[in-house]
Amino acid sequence: MDRLLNLACRSFASNRSQRGLWHGKDIRFGSSYTFSHKATKRTFKPNVHKKKYWSNILKRHLEISVSTKAMKTIKKKGSFDNYILQTDPRDMRSQLGMLLKEYMQNKQADPDWEVPYIPHTRKARVPKRVKDQKAYEAVWIPPEIRHTDLTHLHFDRYDPNAPLRPDYEGDHVKTEDPGLKKLEEKLKVQKVEQGKAKNK
Repeated sequence: MDRLLNLACRSFASNRSQRGLWHGKDIRFGSSYTFSHKATKRTFKPNVHKKKYWSNILKRHLEISVSTKAMKTIKKKGSFDNYILQTDPRDMRSQLGMLLKEYMQNKQADPDWEVPYIPHTRKARVPKRVKDQKAYEAVWIPPEIRHTDLTHLHFDRYDPNAPLRPDYEGDHVKTEDPGLKKLEEKLKVQKVEQGKAKNK
């Protein structure tokens, strides 16, 4: 009944608008005019994007074509689920929206109800970077050295199982580099000389 009411509230509803959440926006038809007032038929398409939304009731990410008006309304309602459940069918004007509403109501009535395939949507893809991060285990660092400088440890940050440097000892003392000492002394001498030159 709701779907019939949804379609009866306007004379034209494109198939694309029924497969997404356009919130009343749709393709319009008109004419573009030249300087000499010659009319050529054209279409006016709404501002529609593919967006990923999380449904807390259905427990899944959904990638749906959404208009900017629908995005603003989802933000106003507070969440994707609130938009689907609270929006009037005559404002939503979408068969997909009504189907999602039906699925959400079924899931709320019976938490064990298995959500079937939702047409015209797909589960949001997980980026490869996130998959790689999940594959690596966390690196455990002892509490006594957790907030100290650990640059002297030799391990690859992308490989937590990499071995430590052979000269690494249990005292966690950083070995001094003689080359760095010489550079620091040279810099000090240069600063002193520059200060003397300015005073002159």
